[in-house]
Amino acid sequence: MDKLAKTILNFAIKNGGRTDHLFSLNPDWDGEASTTFQDLVDAAHASPADTISAVNYLEQSGLVQYRSLNDHGRRLHIAFRLTHEGLHYGSIHREQTVNELKKSILVPILVTILTNLVISGAKWVWPQLVQFLAAQLK
Repeated sequence: MDKLAKTILNFAIKNGGRTDHLFSLNPDWDGEASTTFQDLVDAAHASPADTISAVNYLEQSGLVQYRSLNDHGRRLHIAFRLTHEGLHYGSIHREQTVNELKKSILVPILVTILTNLVISGAKWVWPQLVQFLAAQLK
């Protein structure tokens, strides 16, 4: 996620904090939303077009959901709201990061430790096994 999308997501979480809070995507439809489009653009410190692009990325990532109207067979996005995943992005992302760390760091360490234990055990057992077999073959 780029810095702009993260800024918009954090703004939505801090200023909306609910999945029913609507953020306008067009000044003409500000009356249908809890937060105006200009407030969103100001918080993003970006152009309106870049803000819309970042919101589109968030929607494709499943973190926000559009509120749309049907305009002669075309979907007109007038606002967006946080999804459950968007509202709880921080904790979900943290949990995913911890799981990835477990897989990429802890598992290889455990495999290395177990492999060394097996090798050490084999070094101890092998002479004993050779001695036992030699005694049995006599």
